[in-house]
Amino acid sequence: QELVNPGVSSSPDNIPQQNPQTPPTIQDHYVVFSTTLSSFARPQDYDYLAPLVARNWHVVGNFTPIVVVVATQASHIDAVQTVWKSSGLLPSHTILLPLVTTPEWAITVAQMSRLYAAAFLTPNEVPDHAYLRVTDADMMIARAKPFVAPANPSVDISIYNGKCCLGANPVHFNPNGNNNNTTTPTNVTKSCNQYPMHSVGMKVAHWRTLFPVPHANNNNTTAPQNLTQHIVQLAHDYFGYGTHVNDVQAPTVLKHGAGSQWYMDQVLLGCTIDQANAEGYHLELPPAGSRIHVWNAVPGTETKKKVPTAASHSIWNRDQKLSVQLASPTMKAPPLDDIHLATFRLSQHGAWMNRLVQHTTVLQGYQTAYQDYTRLWKSTYQKPLQ
Repeated sequence: QELVNPGVSSSPDNIPQQNPQTPPTIQDHYVVFSTTLSSFARPQDYDYLAPLVARNWHVVGNFTPIVVVVATQASHIDAVQTVWKSSGLLPSHTILLPLVTTPEWAITVAQMSRLYAAAFLTPNEVPDHAYLRVTDADMMIARAKPFVAPANPSVDISIYNGKCCLGANPVHFNPNGNNNNTTTPTNVTKSCNQYPMHSVGMKVAHWRTLFPVPHANNNNTTAPQNLTQHIVQLAHDYFGYGTHVNDVQAPTVLKHGAGSQWYMDQVLLGCTIDQANAEGYHLELPPAGSRIHVWNAVPGTETKKKVPTAASHSIWNRDQKLSVQLASPTMKAPPLDDIHLATFRLSQHGAWMNRLVQHTTVLQGYQTAYQDYTRLWKSTYQKPLQ
């Protein structure tokens, strides 16, 4: 039993083909990421980062942001959107997708919803010929070239840093229901490549074919609760979890694999991409360029021993005794591609972020809006939403 969506052929022949000589323009680029709002989520401040990441992708690459916001109460989403929009940091044309679910399913729904965002939105909202990148809420980009639509129009799927995790990675899943109208055995093991979720790019038409969502009505639209229920159903069909969003058996985060600690979205992405590639999709795996990580802001003391080199210079966070190497625009250094903000906490890394914004072009033109937003966030959310 292949790990693909029920009843859907992933053949490129089923996708409306565009003229290969007219690839998506820069105005037709979208990026989608998700965040949760609640104290049950990871302790990182990804809800704070959301408008920063959205503006960054727009400033650097002219991507239209699609932000999936998952919470246990609609009022939480309304409140945080008000804060996001008030400073002008969040691009005005950002598409916000609010999803309400239970604490047990929130992180899983947030992770999985990115794969199905294209199918959730109508062609009038995001056209088939547009180019969509799925990324993480903790990733910023420093230049556009690695992330816009590939210059080669024959490339169907482009995965940045896609070779990072390739190999025979066993994936365990339990499709103990009925997939494609055939009864499948439990405890199935399949070897699929593991691809990074930052970042996967393809035309919207490809996303809609490979990761479809059942429509809720005859208007070819899908209600938010149907998208949430679809994700829960996938957890049942492929991983053996309960079929109801209120099922208490659902873990906060679904992890699978023999010690590999895959998330469910990585499993579905890897196995679906592998099958699509086998069926004729052209897969491109460009290598990662220069990048910086907030977790590599190493502890230390600020002494004269830390001297800028020909390739980089140091920006120090005196309060937390953290440093980060940033490519200097005045020195000959490899171009910086992206900034990884995993584990980001505003209380710990606020000064680090401030220096990143002030000394690089990640939010060029919006430094004041960033400062206003940060002050507003601190005054509004002294603790995570409960």
